[in-house]
Amino acid sequence: MSHDAYARAQKTTAHPRDAEYKAFTEATRKLMTVAKEGRDDLKQLIEAVHLNRSLWTTLASDCADARNQLPSETRALIISL
Repeated sequence: MSHDAYARAQKTTAHPRDAEYKAFTEATRKLMTVAKEGRDDLKQLIEAVHLNRSLWTTLASDCADARNQLPSETRALIISL
């Protein structure tokens, strides 16, 4: 039984790049939906902008971490966005 739990955990643990891709995809999809459907739905607009802002805040925090292995120039460029 514990082997099954381990196998399930392996399947649900995403590679960091996959997680980043999923986060960018979701934020972009929400922003595009708002752009396409108009800005009349204020709640949907706020949620899309909040998700996008949260994503970029998380990326900036990650880039500010000294353990981040990206070149410092690349990290600085991401933070400046």
